[in-house]
Amino acid sequence: YLKIEKDKIQLEYEHNLKVYSSFEQKSFRILEAFDHLKELYETISKKEEDLKKKKEQFRLLERSCQKLVQELEYHEKIKEKYKDSLERYNERKEKINEILVIEDKIKGCLSLEEEYNQKEKEILNYEKEVQNLNQIYQNSKEKADASFQLYIASQAGILAKHLKENEPCPVCGSFHHPKLCSLPEQWISKEKMDEDNQKCEQLKSELLKKAASLQAYKENLNELNQKIQIKWNECFEKVQIYKKEEIQSYISDTRKQLEKEMDIRKKEYQQYLSSDQKWNQLLK
Repeated sequence: YLKIEKDKIQLEYEHNLKVYSSFEQKSFRILEAFDHLKELYETISKKEEDLKKKKEQFRLLERSCQKLVQELEYHEKIKEKYKDSLERYNERKEKINEILVIEDKIKGCLSLEEEYNQKEKEILNYEKEVQNLNQIYQNSKEKADASFQLYIASQAGILAKHLKENEPCPVCGSFHHPKLCSLPEQWISKEKMDEDNQKCEQLKSELLKKAASLQAYKENLNELNQKIQIKWNECFEKVQIYKKEEIQSYISDTRKQLEKEMDIRKKEYQQYLSSDQKWNQLLK
């Protein structure tokens, strides 16, 4: 009986030993699995923490992108505005260049008019000189004519003084001399007559030269006047204004207005440059 019980106990012990051994092995596996789960938990916790950081970074990046998009939209608006301003600036620049050209032409016209007025004064003075010289010439001509007539009368008187009745006259051939020419109280020599005549001819020659010069000056003045009219007409046709005072006022006012508009466009351009610099900084 004891042997049987002993065997029975022995079998039960062996069975329990196997069960314990199996339980011990399972316990080890469970512990290993727990350690693995613990590592997984720590890994997952770490990844969740990283994920939170990534999400925060993503939200920051998203806000930055939104801000960048807004800046881009604003920059595009400024860019379009700048293009429009640039076109207007170039248009104003072309117009002001045209105005400056017309303004230079007007200055040229005014300069030519000053030249015309100066030459006109010179011609008037020269004309007075010619008139004075003409008066001197007329006086000299009258004197030369009087000298000639006095010389002829003197020669006739001298000739008559030696004529005798029934002797032929050396001038007309007559033998009868009913009324002889008397010698004038004043007489003149041929040398004196020639001297007066020579002075008269010199004055005449000088007068003709000055008269020719005066005519040439007047023709040049007339050509200058025609040139001035052509220049003014070119200015008038450009702006469709046909009065000198009005065109000068119009050109001056228009130039000032265009310069003012160009300053405005320049400020808009500077604003665009400032915006463009900010935009480049954002891109960096």
